[in-house]
Amino acid sequence: MPLQREVENALRNLKHACYAGLDSVSLRQEVIRRIGSVVPSDACCLTTADPAAGLINHALGERLSSEKAREFLANIYPEHEADLFLDMATSGAPVATLRLSASGTRSSHHSAAFGNWLQEQGFCYELRAVFSVRGVLWGTGCWMRGGRGRAFDEREVRLLRRAVPHVARALRAAALKEATQNGSALDSPGDDPLIGVLATSTDDRIVFGNLPAQRYLADLARHDRWDFSDSRLPWVLSLVLGRVSHLPRGKARGEGAECPEVRLNVRGASGQWYRLRASLSLSELGTDANAVKLALIAPVGLPHLATVLAELHGLSPREREVIGWVVRGESSREMAARLNLSVHTVQDHVNHACQKLGVRGRKQLLAYLFGTCQARVP
Repeated sequence: MPLQREVENALRNLKHACYAGLDSVSLRQEVIRRIGSVVPSDACCLTTADPAAGLINHALGERLSSEKAREFLANIYPEHEADLFLDMATSGAPVATLRLSASGTRSSHHSAAFGNWLQEQGFCYELRAVFSVRGVLWGTGCWMRGGRGRAFDEREVRLLRRAVPHVARALRAAALKEATQNGSALDSPGDDPLIGVLATSTDDRIVFGNLPAQRYLADLARHDRWDFSDSRLPWVLSLVLGRVSHLPRGKARGEGAECPEVRLNVRGASGQWYRLRASLSLSELGTDANAVKLALIAPVGLPHLATVLAELHGLSPREREVIGWVVRGESSREMAARLNLSVHTVQDHVNHACQKLGVRGRKQLLAYLFGTCQARVP
């Protein structure tokens, strides 16, 4: 472990990077560099997460091969690790370590499958962190060392704990900023984007994909941190499809669904935001062996971008609904009639939403949602 002076310098430089208004990729590159200067590792990976879904939606790694990264992100994480990261985000213990032994993985924050994966890649030690604000997950970090290295010690754990709140707030600020920079966003709120429809087999090979889906997949593939040379799906699609395959029926997000469904907001290389929806379609035999995985890929146009921003800011379902009608130009009186609420209640919802978004009044609200006004990030 470096001298305390080096640690304090690294933390000070990390804080400067966290409050410099960097985009999420540049920010994570700085975090990797600053943490790496005092906590050496053989490989590391920093991700962003969609707070509405609680799932990783972009990953940035160093000294981690394409195959290693894909195996974790597309297979190990959706089934075994996603819920553990979410538990850490709400537990008040945002940092955990793992040291593999002959008896296997013994950690409430790590799965046995992850321990096996770690060992297969030649790693013996892991230090992980979740970056959350008030229990909402905005990203994760993972540092790994091989058998010739040493275990992560308590001083390194304490250092990362000190860094976590600053990185979490910075990732949140970057997500909010990027949500208003929808690079290929549709020009007007009335545009109806084409939906990409994708069907895959159990090994994530494409069975059917319409033309919009093929175009959107290319954009998502270019945004991958790792360049995969084969024809497999972008890992973020494999992630949501893998996640839905292992969700118990009746416990999926979205009440009333007959089959599990997973939703995830993710950004393509063009800057366009997409909403992914994955579900299972059972054959007439009704058995899991005959299940086909389906994915819908919808570009986020301006009306839907308002929903993404509302989710990022933690608006309640009713506040999100009201903001959606504000975006469509409805008055408080029209919304009150539509929603069977009083005009006063509708206005309260609008005011509360504006307060959470850091704007005043409908004009600033619309300007923020459509990218012409910078809101305050609390």
